[in-house]
Amino acid sequence: MAIPAQNQQPLATFPHPPRGLTPSPTPTRPTIGSPSPNPHPSKFGSIHGSIETEESSGSIYKNVNPFALTPDSVPTRDSLGLQLVLDSPSKLYAPGETVTGYITGWDYSSSPSTHIHIILEGRAKTYMHADGTEHQDCAPLLYEVTHLRSENQGVVPRFTVTIPEKCAAGLEYLNGYLPDSKMYWSHDWPAQDPFECSSGHPLPPSISLPLRTSHTLSSRIAGRGYVEYKLIAVRSTLDLDTAKLVPEASFQVPIQLTTRRLLQSQVQDLMSQTHNSTQNLKIQTTQLLKEKPLSTREQLKDAFLTTTPSFYFATTLTTPRLSIPGADVKIGISVAVLPPPVGKTYNFPIPDISITHVAVRVRSYHGVRVLRPPPSSHDPTRSYTFNNVQVQTETKAPSAIFTPQAGDFVGQTCVVSIALPETMTPSFKTRNLWTGYRLKCVVTFGVKGKYGTAVAHGDLNIVSRPGGQREGFAATEDRLLEHEDRLSSLDLAMEVVRRCAAD
Repeated sequence: MAIPAQNQQPLATFPHPPRGLTPSPTPTRPTIGSPSPNPHPSKFGSIHGSIETEESSGSIYKNVNPFALTPDSVPTRDSLGLQLVLDSPSKLYAPGETVTGYITGWDYSSSPSTHIHIILEGRAKTYMHADGTEHQDCAPLLYEVTHLRSENQGVVPRFTVTIPEKCAAGLEYLNGYLPDSKMYWSHDWPAQDPFECSSGHPLPPSISLPLRTSHTLSSRIAGRGYVEYKLIAVRSTLDLDTAKLVPEASFQVPIQLTTRRLLQSQVQDLMSQTHNSTQNLKIQTTQLLKEKPLSTREQLKDAFLTTTPSFYFATTLTTPRLSIPGADVKIGISVAVLPPPVGKTYNFPIPDISITHVAVRVRSYHGVRVLRPPPSSHDPTRSYTFNNVQVQTETKAPSAIFTPQAGDFVGQTCVVSIALPETMTPSFKTRNLWTGYRLKCVVTFGVKGKYGTAVAHGDLNIVSRPGGQREGFAATEDRLLEHEDRLSSLDLAMEVVRRCAAD
C-alpha cells in the first residue's frame, strides 16, 4: 500500500528529494552523554599521509589523552532536527568545486522569522610534545558565511557552497567572538622555510597525521596534526524586539578536500619532466681479458695487482619530478661506455653490463610547527620534520642485461616501475604543516663478476588526480572530529550568527 505524501520522509542519502514533500524533523542524533551504537568504519574520510601502522604503545601523555576521539562521526549539538545532507557525502572535493545538498529541520513556510547560515570552515591544527611541555596551535584557512534566504528556496531547502582556491585573509576578528578572549586560531606566523607565513596560499588537502615520535640521545619529540574542513549550519530566529538573530540550533558535517585539480594535459606534461642522475663507475678485473672464469689463484692475484685492466662506463638514472596518487612511477636506467684515461686503451672487447639489484623507495616527510610565545624561548616557533616510508620495492635478481652494439649501448634502457598508494596526500604547505616526498633509487651493476652501485634521489611532487580523469572519493576511514574542537567550532559559529544582521 502506498504511503501518503504527507507521511513520507526523504532518505538521509537521497540527493534530490522529490518536490511536494514536506520534510519532517529527523530523529534526534545521539549526544555526547548518551549511549551510541558501535561505530563502523565508513567508506570515506580524510586522506592519510602514510600507509604504515604506527606503534602507539608508551604514550607520553600520562593520564590525559588529547588524541582520543569521540564516537560521533557527524557531530551535532542541540540540533533540534536541523541537519545538512550532502548530495555526495563520500566525494573528495577540490578547490573551485561546489558542495551541494539539502537541509532538514528548517520549516521556513510556517516560521518565516527563522534564518539559516551555512559556514564553510577550514583550519590546520598541530600538536607537539617536547622539553616536557605540550604545545598546540591552530592556523586559519577558511571561514565563509552564506545566508540562505527563504524566498529563494523550494519545498525542500537546498544549499550550494563553492570552495575557494586560496586561504582567506582578515580572519583575526573571529578570535574576539569567543568568551574570555579564548584563542580559536593563531594568525601571526613568522617566516620559516618551507612553511607558509601568510594568507593567500593554495588550500592544503584534508589530512590526518597520526602521532609521530622521534628519539635522540637526549630528548624525545612527538607530534601530530590535521587539516580539516566542514560545513556548519546554524538556525536562528529573529527577535522582533531587538532586531537581532537568536541562534537556536546548529549542525556540522565534515567534507574532504584535495588540492586543486589540473587539466589532464597539464598533468601529463608535468609528469614527463624528469631528472637525470649520472654517475661514472669503474670495474677493474683480469676477467675482462678472459672468457673463462678465473681460478682461485687468479682471483687472489686479481685483488692486489695494480696492472689489472679497467673498464669505465657511465650510468644514468632517470626519475620523475611529479606524479599522482595511484600512478606507476617509472625509473629509466641506461649505460654508456666511457673512454679510458689518457694514455690507455681497451685491449679487450666491451663487456656486457647486467643489473643485479634494484631498490626503490618513496619516503614521506611531514613538517609540524607550533608557536612558542616569549619568554618561553628565544625562538618564536618550534618545528620538527617526521618521515615515514610510503612504499618501497626491492629486486635482487633482475634479468636486465645491456649488450654492446658496435662498441656502445646506445638506445638500450631498462625501466623499473613502482606503484604509488592511491591514498597518498598531495604535496602541500601551510602555516603550521607541510608534506613532501622524496624518491631514492639504488641500482647495482655487474661486469665480469665485479660490481658497482649508482644512486639517484630527488624530490617527488605529488598532485591530485587531474580533472576529468575519474571521480575522486576519499578512500580511507573518516577522521572523527575531536570533542574540544567541535564544541569550540560550534560556539564560534553561534556567536558569528548572533552578530550577523538579519538582512
